[in-house]
Amino acid sequence: MFRKLGPARLALAAFAARAAAIGPAARAARAALDAIDAYGAVAVAAAAPPRNTSVVYGKAPAAKASLGTMVAEAARWADEATAARDPVRVRDRLGMKGCKHFAEYLDLQRLAAAFGDGGARARADRAVRAAVAAEAYHAFLSRPAGSRRFREDSMSYLRALWLAGELGVGGDLAARWRARAAAAVPALWRHLPSRGVDQRLNFAKLLRDLDLATEADLVALERRTLRETHISRRRPLVWFLAAADRPYDLTHEVFALTRDGRGAFPAAGDPAAAFAVDSRGALAARDPEGPAPDHAYALATAAALLKVCVRRDALDAACELLANLGQLGARAGAGALGELYRQAQDYVASRRNADGSFGETHDAVRVRAAKRNPAYDVEVGGTLHTTYVCLWALAQPELAA
Repeated sequence: MFRKLGPARLALAAFAARAAAIGPAARAARAALDAIDAYGAVAVAAAAPPRNTSVVYGKAPAAKASLGTMVAEAARWADEATAARDPVRVRDRLGMKGCKHFAEYLDLQRLAAAFGDGGARARADRAVRAAVAAEAYHAFLSRPAGSRRFREDSMSYLRALWLAGELGVGGDLAARWRARAAAAVPALWRHLPSRGVDQRLNFAKLLRDLDLATEADLVALERRTLRETHISRRRPLVWFLAAADRPYDLTHEVFALTRDGRGAFPAAGDPAAAFAVDSRGALAARDPEGPAPDHAYALATAAALLKVCVRRDALDAACELLANLGQLGARAGAGALGELYRQAQDYVASRRNADGSFGETHDAVRVRAAKRNPAYDVEVGGTLHTTYVCLWALAQPELAA
């Protein structure tokens, strides 16, 4: 009877047959997953994407390990095997976004420190002192506020400064770094109207965390910007599926609205109840003006997009969406949402490589040609971000505890 079914339906039918062999509660959870599936994308467990042993990934797969071990190995890999700890070299010799990748390097060291890696702060301190002492690291501050260089570096410059403070590294150099950032605040405000919605929200978050703006100004900025978010506008699911980069518009809004998981989503309800809103009628995913509250809309849309990204083996986007689910209150456990979260965690963990990184080996020749940059470093430009966001997504339950 399966011969008349298309590939996706065939996969779901086979999945249902396997589910029949397990207990009633698990069958109910799997059935609920199918019921809220993203317009034909198969359920996560049925997707069966390729494992690291495939020729696509090109790196040897890693053995299973604790999250703390995974984070520590990744932090050492970033320090020893990539140029990201040297933002001036990345910018001036490799022609890449030195500040951005430096912040990603520090993000990974901070995560490792949070999980008990005794060497993380020392690595970060060496990198920060070397970077901040170089006048070239701060050179973008002399560019016009509307220039490409200012737009590329300004947010990551603030992010790296905040991370250095969280790690307690840099000493007097960090204090002088903060003074430079404070002097640039008027230029930052001038350029904000030209930035995207999630970028404005993230600038507000950083300016607040660094105490570089008044609360009244930040609240006014956030109130103006929140009305423009995709969450407030109830973008339908099909809008996010129209281009590969659109899911990131949702993920970054959730990051900003939860302070990267350090705070609760505004007016958040019970995650299971919010998910049920969508499973009864898919209001958040299908009707941009439906009655579902922001939390329910964000949760349901992130869950649907997560399934699609896993089905496509889009690891980086899937990790950001898994991080969103954690920040919106989801946890592995019973029910459809808990089962989806568990499956996605397993999928992400399966992408760890023996060298500590996550994801596939990028085709350096193709990437360099596409970016018109013969010096482009794919480990710095691609693998580093994927590695951090994979581990950050897996760590959300522990970070929130």
